[in-house]
Amino acid sequence: MKVKYFTHACFQVVTEQGVRLLCDPWTYNPVSNILWQFPECPIPPSEYVDQDYLYISHNHADHWDPLTLQHIPRTIPVIIRAYGDIDNPMRPTLHKMGFNVIELGHGETRRLERDLTITLYADLPTVDSAVVISDEQHSVFHQNDCMMALEEAEKIGAAHKVDVALLGVVNSSIYPTFFIMDEERKKSETEVRKRTVLERTSAYGKAIRAPYVIPCASDLVYIRLPETDDFLGPHAVEFRQYAADQGLGFEVLTMAPGDTLDLDAVRKDFQPAYSSHAELVEKLNAMRRRPDIQRTLAAQEAWEAGFTYDEEAYVPAMNAYVEHVSRNFEKVFENYTGSSTSPYRVLFAVHDEQGLKGFEVTIDFGRRAMGFAAVPYTTSTDGRNMVMEFSAKCLAMQMSCAMDIADIRSGWSRIYRPGALTAEEIAFWYVMALFNPFLQEQGLMVPHPPFEGRVSTVFRAEPPFAAEAA
Repeated sequence: MKVKYFTHACFQVVTEQGVRLLCDPWTYNPVSNILWQFPECPIPPSEYVDQDYLYISHNHADHWDPLTLQHIPRTIPVIIRAYGDIDNPMRPTLHKMGFNVIELGHGETRRLERDLTITLYADLPTVDSAVVISDEQHSVFHQNDCMMALEEAEKIGAAHKVDVALLGVVNSSIYPTFFIMDEERKKSETEVRKRTVLERTSAYGKAIRAPYVIPCASDLVYIRLPETDDFLGPHAVEFRQYAADQGLGFEVLTMAPGDTLDLDAVRKDFQPAYSSHAELVEKLNAMRRRPDIQRTLAAQEAWEAGFTYDEEAYVPAMNAYVEHVSRNFEKVFENYTGSSTSPYRVLFAVHDEQGLKGFEVTIDFGRRAMGFAAVPYTTSTDGRNMVMEFSAKCLAMQMSCAMDIADIRSGWSRIYRPGALTAEEIAFWYVMALFNPFLQEQGLMVPHPPFEGRVSTVFRAEPPFAAEAA
């Protein structure tokens, strides 16, 4: 078995008999209209599309990229987690594009063909999933962003003889980067988060019991926000050093995009794309200065200026959505792991040239209902669990499905939260992530020309495949 690193969480696994599975294909920048793949993917187009199967772990934009999928022949089946029929985040789009979709439930194993077997594991309260990919000789665990309970990871380690674990060392994070606090506290919280990520990834490595670990999903940067560079999390070399210092029992391989690991003859001398935070920032700033990047960012800002917030579209759509969620509350929140029956309250503090407005979203776990109401604008969390302050342009972009809640929280908002992350907050992010699929399914999205200036380091001049021609 061979494992080739494309970029971010995108790996190709090639079995002993040559079956090719590509995980989380993503080439187009920016995502969330502000994040950028760094370093960029060096894989040529012909190799990128030459696959037998695709696996997409979840619907966040750095893993789920319909623009990249346009280039993929529709004869290639796509494996996703089985989400059910209530606002499935990926299935409708994949079917519309002409793909055959294979849905796997939590813990389900499927022998696809020849020597390729895949077992999917889901972090049920979230949209995330992970997989174990096996042939007759070797097995690979790909975590993606799936921060499942450690006990679940230990079960996976006991059930599979994993040769290499591809573990998420997430470097970009909304906390504390976009939370409101003084700079000294933010720096301190950044160090705490780095330590937490290193400890968490190490615990997964030990639980999975693989002799080798490849850190991944740690190469996202906020291209338009240089001030966030100081708040990035740990990178691959830091994790390698931490694992060595702690004597964790596995070796960390710091692969760079384009590298291939042969599990029959493991090499350990992979050189990372950057070896320190200072080198990361130096190379990142050089990329920011590139003329092609500057042109893309200027075109994007001009495109964003064309969005106009329309309250007469947004409010009825949100009202329809909360009615839909309330009607299907048990199904939508079937994986809610909290015990609170109190309402979870979030205020959207929205501002634009017309003034200030507030909208409160409520998830009432006691009454089994979701609520939405216009309220006075404030940035005070008094009586609320969280406040998100952002421009009304974000709501306009959301109504055209050019942005969703994950995008808004990733650099577009200032977040006020007095307490720690809770199961109720996870449930809030989950249900709000389903708003955009609901808009599309119900025909409620407000059409707006898409941003044609997104760039791909892979498909620079390649025409997309047509469903009919595939």
